[in-house]
Amino acid sequence: MELDSLCQHWDSTLDIDEENFETVAESEKHPRLSLYKNKGRAADQEKRWRQKLSILKSKKERSDHFDHNRFSVNKEELSKHPWASTQIKSEIKSWRRHSKLLMLAEWFLFMPPNFGEEYRMKLCPKGRHVFIRASKGKTIACTRNGRQLISSVSRLPGGGLGQSDNQNNSYTTLLDCILYCPEKNIDFSNFQMANGTKQMTFVFYVVDIIFMRSTCYVDLPFYERSQWLEHYLKQQIEEYNEGDPVAFHILPSYQCDVGSMQDAFSSIPPYKIDGVLFYHKDVNYEPGATPLVSWLKPYMLPEWFPNINYHSDFMKDIPDDYTDYINEIQQYEAKMSPKPLPSVI
Repeated sequence: MELDSLCQHWDSTLDIDEENFETVAESEKHPRLSLYKNKGRAADQEKRWRQKLSILKSKKERSDHFDHNRFSVNKEELSKHPWASTQIKSEIKSWRRHSKLLMLAEWFLFMPPNFGEEYRMKLCPKGRHVFIRASKGKTIACTRNGRQLISSVSRLPGGGLGQSDNQNNSYTTLLDCILYCPEKNIDFSNFQMANGTKQMTFVFYVVDIIFMRSTCYVDLPFYERSQWLEHYLKQQIEEYNEGDPVAFHILPSYQCDVGSMQDAFSSIPPYKIDGVLFYHKDVNYEPGATPLVSWLKPYMLPEWFPNINYHSDFMKDIPDDYTDYINEIQQYEAKMSPKPLPSVI
């Protein structure tokens, strides 16, 4: 009876202004709902991050144990003389298909432990993420879904320029690159035509190395691949003569401690920046998305690294309706896919 009387009391005293009342649709992106969803995704990414890292460490331990039993390895000597390290020669049959070969990044959704010591970063230019194959005298650029964008020649081993027929037929180079396109909506048919008439040069920024000459680099950790790219193979990859249709530039990697990040973000590189890639130093090169490689747009950086002073150009592309990185990621995914799938870059 008390409950019935209480309900009657509410009915008689509760007054609703039917003309001015507002409702919140479930479809609207409430900030707390966005935060809740992001926490779930961040936890999932962290879980997969730990699983991947555990697999890498187990693989390294098995490899070290095998090397120890096989022969004595002087690691200090190898670090001083990287050319003396034994590289595994591998057939590239598994890399002959151009589709789905690129390693992709996931959004930066959680701060990994020991980030400053275990991560390195690269400032990526605006453009198309492409797979480069130089072999049999041709240099081909394909998108990550396998569509061929460009067919040309280059001075990469096997790429056709400055090499004998025997070298072109014997060597193969596979690279992970960005085809520099600072402007959106470029017509690549006109791009190819302009290159054919020598009106422009294709500019590629090398993000990572997969295969070169007869050496496979996919099983090396990212830090070692970076050392090979930035020091021992740099001159060969960046070799260029005036009039060449293709030019390659290697993107440098930076440490992720506060001082190194401050130096990198206080100035701008000689290209328009699209975003920043963060690599775990031990990640091997593998096709598809991995939580060990993360991505942020330049204007998202202050939310994760608030103690760093940024050059003004890092913020110039910030959208007018930008609120935070969570909503920006959701808006990006809504444009790219009808379903909220895990997004990759």
